[in-house]
Parts: sequence; C-alpha cells; structure tokens
Amino acid sequence: MIDLFVMIGVCFFLANQIELRSKQYISVQDAVKKDWSVKILYFTLLLIVILFSGLRTTYNDTETYMQGYQMLNVNDKNIFSFFEPYGGFTILQTFLKKYISENPQTLILVSSIIVNTIFLYFYSKYSKCFELTIFSYLILGAYVFSMGGIKQALAMGLSLFAIDNLLQKRYFKFVFWLLIAMAFHPYIICVAIIPLFTEGIWNKKMTIVLVIAVLVSMNLETLLNFAGIVGKDYSVEEMMSHTVNPMRVLVEIVPVIFSWVCRKRINREGDKLLLLGVNMMIINAFMISLGLFFNPIYFARIGTYFSVLNAITIPTMLNVMYQGNPHRRENILIYYTFYFIYFVLDLTKLGTFSITYDLFNHIKIF
Repeated sequence: MIDLFVMIGVCFFLANQIELRSKQYISVQDAVKKDWSVKILYFTLLLIVILFSGLRTTYNDTETYMQGYQMLNVNDKNIFSFFEPYGGFTILQTFLKKYISENPQTLILVSSIIVNTIFLYFYSKYSKCFELTIFSYLILGAYVFSMGGIKQALAMGLSLFAIDNLLQKRYFKFVFWLLIAMAFHPYIICVAIIPLFTEGIWNKKMTIVLVIAVLVSMNLETLLNFAGIVGKDYSVEEMMSHTVNPMRVLVEIVPVIFSWVCRKRINREGDKLLLLGVNMMIINAFMISLGLFFNPIYFARIGTYFSVLNAITIPTMLNVMYQGNPHRRENILIYYTFYFIYFVLDLTKLGTFSITYDLFNHIKIF
C-alpha cells in the first residue's frame, strides 16, 4: 500500500505546482489551455491517477467485474440493451469486448480513463483550491471508491456533467446527462433533487428532504421492491448483513457541523457551487448516518452519490470559515491531517494490515 501513499504525494506536488502557475488565469482549466507548463503538469497528473487505478487487478469488486466481462456474450447484445437495467454499462462492455479487446483489463483501464478524466476536468474548471481538491479526491474516498464500484463511479462521473449544466442553468442538458448516468446505475436518480439546493444552506427545503429520508428508511419493504424494479433484487437479510463504520459517519458529520457554524457566512458568499456542494454534503452525511440504524448498504450507497462535490466543497468551505484568521493555513492543515490519518486507518482496517500490504496488485507494464 506504500505505492498508494507515494502516488498521493506525487499528485499533491503536481497539483500544487499547477495551482501556483494558474493564479493569473480564471481557472486551472483556463491555464491548461493557455500555458504549456500547466498543460504538461495537468496531463502528467491525469496519467498517474488513471494508470494507478486502471492497471489494478484486484480490490473490492474488481475481480467480479473482470469475470463478468469475460462471461459477457456480445452476440446477445444490441443497441436496445441500453434501455435495460445498467444498459449503459452493458453497451460499454460490449463495445470494448467486440471492437477493442477481450482482455478484461481493458474494462478496468477504460473505466479509469473515463471516470478520472471527467472528475479532473470538473475540478480544473470549478476548484478554487486545486491542490486541496486533488488531495481530497484521493483521500476522502471518491478515488478509491471508483476502483471498487465501477458502475457507480461511472454514474457519478457522468452526473458531474449534469451538475455542470445545472450551474449554467441549462436544465434540458442537466436532465439529459442525468438520464445517461442512470443507464450506468439507476440509483443516481436521487441526484435529481439537487436543483432545489442552489440558493442557500440549512433551510426549510433541506429539513423537508431529511424528514422524507427518515420516513422512507422506515419503509424497507417498499424500498426493496423498488430496488428490484430498477436493477437488483435485494433482500432484507442482505441489506441488514452489512454495517456502516461509525468512524466514517463521524468523518462525514464533522464538515457538516462546520457548515452549520459558518452557515451565515456561506450564505452571504452566494457561491452557487458552494451552496449546492454543502447541501449535498449534508444529505450525504445524513444518509450515511441513517445506515447505522436502518439499511446500511442502501443508505451508504445513496449517500455516496451526494459526496461527488466534497473534494471541491470542503476546501472552499474551510477557506470561507477561516477567512481573516491569521492561522487559517495551520487550521486547515490540522483538519486534513486528521482526514489522512483516518484514510490510512480505514485502508489498513484500523491497523490490522501493514501499509506495505499489496492492496491493488498492479499489473506490470515494463
């Protein structure tokens, strides 16, 4: 696992250099277009995160996806397969296996290219603190999660296109990209509520949504029937046989508490992306917290969809929170130090594995 930590360190250094060289431009994306040094650094960063993820042969459900790719009968699939549950993912696999390669590593690599390219594109366009955004992406769970739940990660990546269009008030394109994302994982439909949350945080709309979430969580049977309709037939036993790590709940709740403390300042900022991101962060933490008491798999997974902006939201929120504080950098450093400690403990199962444990088993390219 030491290779993961080295990769994170290298990526943080590259992101830091990108940010330093992008200060005179509107955004990192603008700098990438106009400055060759930034362009080289950016694509080096992108290449590293893609290859580290795309060359793995294990971790979580990776082997299951590879086995499914090998077993896929491309002759049974056609364009109409897109309209079946997970149809977008089926079409992607069919195309890759039929026209690119039957090697299942192809699926892992191409998925990594798609997911990481979209995430870094979005970050380069909207992040106001690129180095901390990249660091957050790598340690807050989104990057590692993408190596376990490929369908979900693809759906989350495509949902960023929907969010991009929402922020620019292109509502038809917002719906279009959300429907495309649903073709990879139908539960991403829950993100359809986010247009309600671009005007302010901790308001009545949020209260209503959270109350509805509690009521839904108490009606498990209906929930599972719906799950069967949209993709997978879950059982009550399967749902309740897993648990949510209480430490993860704590990690998700802390920034929510901070958002409440500085809610007036955040609302005064009027930054629609920040307002949307904080509201999604609140829903994410609330859903994961419900997993402690109700349906761990379902609520943790739904919550994850609302964490898609966390890597941008948390650094921006902390900068707003500590604005004018002479110890701003030190406070933010302490905050991220605790995040990194949790990240290490979580990956090593709270210390039961050595950090040299080979978690991803990368294939050799040389």
